[in-house]
Amino acid sequence: MQKVLFVFLGMFLFLTACSTQSSTDNSTDSATHVEYLKVEGYVVEKRERGGVYQLLVIGNITKDDVENKTKQELIKERNGTYFYVKKEIYSKVQEGQKVIVWMEKGQPVNLSTPAETSAKKVEIIEE
Repeated sequence: MQKVLFVFLGMFLFLTACSTQSSTDNSTDSATHVEYLKVEGYVVEKRERGGVYQLLVIGNITKDDVENKTKQELIKERNGTYFYVKKEIYSKVQEGQKVIVWMEKGQPVNLSTPAETSAKKVEIIEE
């Protein structure tokens, strides 16, 4: 029970640190209003399993943390999220880079530790 509460609290804190951005998709005749959550953090791990690509992004840490702490220490301190990404994005992004990840507001999130969800867009902001 405590673990479930810890995971829920971690996700709540993680998502409250995210900002919201709205987007209008005019690719169809009727405009659709989609809201995105924007997450900023460092890529701590890249993993590929059977053609599924993921980036572990942890926010509220420094470049020094990424270079001097283990993945397990960072997860324990700040949690983070594994984002499912397309192969093209996975190929461009490197561990240690600072990124902004957009995810659709309200999309399913697997509340494992760390959480898992899909990324709609990833922007590298620091090499």
